[in-house]
Amino acid sequence: MPKVLIVAYYFPPLGGGGTQRTLKFTRYLPDFGWEPHVLTVKKRDHVLYDETLAEQLGSQARLIETSAFLPAVFFRRITGYKINAGPVKNSLFNRLKKFFYTLLFVPDEFIGWYPFAVRAGIREVKRENIDVIFSTGPPNTCHLIARSIARKMKRPWIADLRDLWNMYPHSYNPFQWQWRWELDEAIGNNVLASASRVLVTSPEMRNAFVQSMKVIRPARVHVLTNGFDPEDFPQVGLQKKQDKFTVACVGSLFPWRPIAPFLAAMSQAIKNKPYLGQLLKLQLVGSISGENQHEVKISGLSDITEIIDYQNYQKALHYLSAAQLLLLIVGEIAHAKVMIPGKIFDYLGARKPILAIGPNGAARRLVEEEQVGIGFAAAETGKMASALEFCVRRWQANKYYFQAKKMDRFHRRNLTRRLTEIFTLETQ
Repeated sequence: MPKVLIVAYYFPPLGGGGTQRTLKFTRYLPDFGWEPHVLTVKKRDHVLYDETLAEQLGSQARLIETSAFLPAVFFRRITGYKINAGPVKNSLFNRLKKFFYTLLFVPDEFIGWYPFAVRAGIREVKRENIDVIFSTGPPNTCHLIARSIARKMKRPWIADLRDLWNMYPHSYNPFQWQWRWELDEAIGNNVLASASRVLVTSPEMRNAFVQSMKVIRPARVHVLTNGFDPEDFPQVGLQKKQDKFTVACVGSLFPWRPIAPFLAAMSQAIKNKPYLGQLLKLQLVGSISGENQHEVKISGLSDITEIIDYQNYQKALHYLSAAQLLLLIVGEIAHAKVMIPGKIFDYLGARKPILAIGPNGAARRLVEEEQVGIGFAAAETGKMASALEFCVRRWQANKYYFQAKKMDRFHRRNLTRRLTEIFTLETQ
């Protein structure tokens, strides 16, 4: 059985979309004749934890956990930083974070893992005769580690970009200094030029990557979307009719994913049809930023909005399955047009209509091409309100149903099969 070394920071017990992608690859690789070896950090730190995810790891997966020097973890702990604690613009943590991220954490806060991981990775490749190196990021440090291991051991290396290298400049370059922009770009170009192949998660992301990275032939850049696992969903289809028409947004809502446009649409819909105030319910499930919690408080909709803390994956899927409409907020950052948030695939798996808010790009294209919902720009409050009114009317008339294309190509197992085909291209 050929073997692959997977370099990943986000892995159980950490939660979130990045963890799901790597976990499912690891789980299904043996089904296609590949033995996974996962190189990660011994004491992984994140704001999201889900202890239940480790139950999905297969018995054939080998875990290599190393030490790491992660100063940002220390700063979070001593300052008591929490993602949903409220606006943090003037907090001690935020000031320290900006300073260290800009001057010392290059390419990101996980660079202190690099020497430990490279040493352990080389040892694992020698001992187990690993065939392929696979890294998934963010964090981008994973790609630096994989490149060093691949170079030393003369193995092919596949880089999996869940997000583009420079997708989150507000984290890696919070002061927006030009020299740091140029440094990040130079490091990204230099590192990824060494990859045997590069994977991205949307056609739009591939186009953006190919245009910016001239040193890699387009034929070596592949699209491998995120997906969902049908086995994870406890219920499929509409639930029995409830008293409330529930709109659910499940997943992290960072400040750059503002809830305000949808709150404005809800307010407009209730103003147009006051009876909707008795029928509508909004659920925000996950890590909700302080900024977004504040928007709920000042919206006048607190009495019909429920904010629920981060739930483990299975509980989150129950909220999706019980809702009538799923809210997807793409975000307002530079690369939002090429992003397809991982949560959209869980939405697809729940088989419920989706209302997407964001720029006219990859996420809205997917929603509309798959015939699973409709997308709006953030400023289209009136149109959103009308769509919401329409959905409620159909629901009241028992004519609210979901009918979409077959989605087998988004199943995690099928995506893993495609990944192994790419591995095979490099080992034949």
